[in-house]
Amino acid sequence: MGRKSAEQREREQIQLYTGYQNNYKKSNTLINAKGRSTLLGMKLFTIGIIHAKYDDDTNEIVSVVYSGQLKKMLGSTSGSLFTHIKEQIHPKSKKNPSLLDWRIIYEDDKAKKISASNVITDAEFADGVLKITFNTKLKDYIIGLNKNFTMLDYEEQFHLSSQYSYRLYEMCKQQIDYINYVEKRKGPIEWTCNLTELKLKLGIIDAREYPEIEELLKKENPDYDRIEEISKNSAKKYSAYSDFKKNALDKAAREVTEKTSLDVDYEENKAGRGGKVRGITFRVKYKEADVVEETQPKKISEEEMDNIIDDIYEACMGRLKVSECRAIAKESGYNKDKAIKACNLAMKNIDNISNLPGWIIAAIRGEYEDRKIIGKKTSGFSKFEQRSYDYNELEKMLTEN
Repeated sequence: MGRKSAEQREREQIQLYTGYQNNYKKSNTLINAKGRSTLLGMKLFTIGIIHAKYDDDTNEIVSVVYSGQLKKMLGSTSGSLFTHIKEQIHPKSKKNPSLLDWRIIYEDDKAKKISASNVITDAEFADGVLKITFNTKLKDYIIGLNKNFTMLDYEEQFHLSSQYSYRLYEMCKQQIDYINYVEKRKGPIEWTCNLTELKLKLGIIDAREYPEIEELLKKENPDYDRIEEISKNSAKKYSAYSDFKKNALDKAAREVTEKTSLDVDYEENKAGRGGKVRGITFRVKYKEADVVEETQPKKISEEEMDNIIDDIYEACMGRLKVSECRAIAKESGYNKDKAIKACNLAMKNIDNISNLPGWIIAAIRGEYEDRKIIGKKTSGFSKFEQRSYDYNELEKMLTEN
């Protein structure tokens, strides 16, 4: 693959503004990993996964992310971006998690084999560019996933305000998608998790702090009571179930429900003397009303469709073919206001545009605003607009879908 040209880097730097990458694949092995992280660390890891590329020449899996992309995806952050990223790469305290702490553990009790591999081998931030290098041993968990993965939406995730909500969203999404799409059983689902295992997955209990816990987790049936007992000896919060429920579990379930496409509820599984909570059964479903509203196209008549196509043609002063107008109308969901807004914005910037239909389609997908476009006379946008679209194929795809 070799070194990328400046034009390729510019295209990647601006790519997120078109909204192409909201959905991404994450290996279920990574979702199920146990470990501790900060919310920002999880987001940076996600960004790294989204942008990871395999270089045949160097045999490396590298993610290169520019500060503009980071700010766009992360939203507003108080303080210096460099300071925040520095803390994730080299924490001030050894007790704080680092990006390089992500690990995958391979276990085979029958063969008596155990091994662990760091997911990230190198991370650096310089000249406004974050570079993350992944372990090539884990290529099958990062690049070209075609099985054992979950499709996630980073925009949904990045609206979540705690690491517990972030992790719970991934776990619930994995469970419901497996039941709905792999086992072909539609509708709400239930899944149960041992309480201590849930704390491990949420990062509340960090196995790396205790060699004994790491040894217990290697067993086929870990002694979770012993793990809980060991973890209580630390200064970690939420050792009491009431604290865990109030400050982590309740808040996470509520926030995932409020801010994502999932509706999450749970019940406690109690056993033994005094009804001690041993596990949690989650009930998860998609918000059907929201899904229908977002995915079902508005039903309009042939006459209304033709009128919108005519309006697009006139807004662009006859510069487009009818097939291109039809593709733009289709992309907008036959939303006249959305299509015309993109066309008007394009005409304001027509001197900087060499591929008008592609620019308008990108504007519709990215919902550009005047402040993001006007005055941008650099080559970055014009080069991005000139990517080689096959508009006959695009029109066919939009029509069929």
